[in-house]
Amino acid sequence: MKKPSPKKKNYFAVRISTPAELSDPLSNFLTELGFSGVIFKEEKEQTILTSFIPENSSHLLKFKLLRNYLAHLRQIFPQLSSPQIKISKVKALDWSKNWRKNFKPLSITKNILVKPPWVKKKFPHKIVINIYPQMAFGTGEHATTQMCLKLLEKFVQLNFKVLDLGTGSGILAIASSKLGAQKVVALDIDSDAIDNAQKNLKLNKVSNINFRLGGLNSQVKPNYFDLAVANLNFTQIKTVLNQLKEKVKPKGTLILSGLLNSEEEKIKNLLKSNKLDILRVLKKNGSTSSPSRAKSREGWISVAARKKAHN
Repeated sequence: MKKPSPKKKNYFAVRISTPAELSDPLSNFLTELGFSGVIFKEEKEQTILTSFIPENSSHLLKFKLLRNYLAHLRQIFPQLSSPQIKISKVKALDWSKNWRKNFKPLSITKNILVKPPWVKKKFPHKIVINIYPQMAFGTGEHATTQMCLKLLEKFVQLNFKVLDLGTGSGILAIASSKLGAQKVVALDIDSDAIDNAQKNLKLNKVSNINFRLGGLNSQVKPNYFDLAVANLNFTQIKTVLNQLKEKVKPKGTLILSGLLNSEEEKIKNLLKSNKLDILRVLKKNGSTSSPSRAKSREGWISVAARKKAHN
């Protein structure tokens, strides 16, 4: 007698429309709850997060925890519009396709293109970065990652030594290698991030990146790197900036991202107090401004700064 086929699980798609300022904490919370493949999509002044979770004995509890967290965010940030959540069920065979179809080739600059590995189309004359989307690690869709890539294209030179702090998927480290860096050291305190980055390293067939589990420490040489990049948040950058600066050569470049527009003056003052000269400020929409320009519209900023020849 033929055994019945095991019943395939259904999945729930969770869609959250949120102010940009709350997208990262929400993405992290979804990851902690066990949701898969957090997808970022920018729409006007809102960020749309989409993620998936299987139908099982715990999904109702996780929905309750998520709604409680949204209510908590509303209390902490009453000045922001409230995140809106929509939950729908998808069939087992459809959820992976539904998830994959959200990841398409993404042109970051005239030269840099990010794509998932299942897209086999060739892109001649492009610097192609293959990234397998996994959990909350960078896929190139978030504005802060895109601005980092634009600044790396501007400042990475042939044979540079590059430090990537908080590498996540490894996208910035891989981009640095493909832009001509001689050596890249990429750090993350999350072992899952390092595993994901190693997978992406193989997809891109580059060999000059050293992924390390951990943060800045004595194993990272001082005054060694031509450029350091950190896509974190303001609090984290404030904590590590002095140490990060010491790893960069005199006249070396630091690229800092994950910063809200409302933090622009704070990051400028922090850089000034650390004797770093601002080279470029990138806005969420990709436009640039001089260091003296007033605050931009709501969104994200990234900053490139230079270490002085003698501190």
